[in-house]
Amino acid sequence: QGHSLSMEFTEERIKGSIHHELVHWIDDTMNNQHINRRVNKPNYHPKNATTEKFEIQAQIHNIKQLKNKHSNIWDSLSFYDMLRYSPSLKNIYNNFSTDVKNKWIRDIKTRMYREGLLGKNMVNN
Repeated sequence: QGHSLSMEFTEERIKGSIHHELVHWIDDTMNNQHINRRVNKPNYHPKNATTEKFEIQAQIHNIKQLKNKHSNIWDSLSFYDMLRYSPSLKNIYNNFSTDVKNKWIRDIKTRMYREGLLGKNMVNN
């Protein structure tokens, strides 16, 4: 637990959190408040939010900060190794059912690939 707490207050974690929230704000502002309208619908279920495209877009910025910090070992890390470096992503992953985990992993890896963030060892691991 102490290790996890100390990882919450690292430079890349703080930068990643700031980027994450800025991405939401810019995305919502530039796209006619689409996030705000969606989350304020009466039938919106917040527990599903972490798998939505607007949330994955913001999660990518956390991953970008991780890659910047760990670029020297990035290609040797598995996807699950990467999660250990990010308590917030690991927490997201741990709270999913198996079906949701598989979909989230597929979606996040697809986006990481498009953004040039998918390490060589993360493709199949």
